Amino acid sequence: MAAILRHDVKFYFRTIATLFLFLTVFSALAPVADSHAQGITGSGLAVAPTRLAIDPNERGAELRLQNRSATEATYRITLTQVQPGPGGHRADEMIRFSPRQVTVAGNGNQTVRVAVRRPADLPPGEYAARIRFEAIPTGNPTQAFESAGDDGISIQLEAIYAVTLSVVIHQD
Repeated sequence: MAAILRHDVKFYFRTIATLFLFLTVFSALAPVADSHAQGITGSGLAVAPTRLAIDPNERGAELRLQNRSATEATYRITLTQVQPGPGGHRADEMIRFSPRQVTVAGNGNQTVRVAVRRPADLPPGEYAARIRFEAIPTGNPTQAFESAGDDGISIQLEAIYAVTLSVVIHQD
């Protein structure tokens, strides 16, 4: 009888632990599912649209940044090349954007303008690059290590979040 009771208690605790794990994973994934519908998110930053496809008759586009946190945040915007396109032409050499760094108020918005200047001899194809929005830490990095007295050293870490999206230039 005691062995059966012990088995039931183990089963009960395993069921509770499994349910807890499932709810934890599900609640962590729920914001991700919502973010794909509204834009890419990271550390309170939402960027929409999630991908820029610039057609041959277009000369640029706009991105909308939204700071979903209550505090002001600063983001550095950079451009990286994916791979050279046909004829060795590079998308990062054709793309210009402004501004390169933004400070967005809490719950505020900012527009980033992206312009494309195609060379006259650009062969047909697709040219890809990535735009990266990187949060600039608000803490003071020189004070990352603080004395904790006689007990040892304490360490303060600040995560640096970034959101990256693709830019594809189409040429006929």
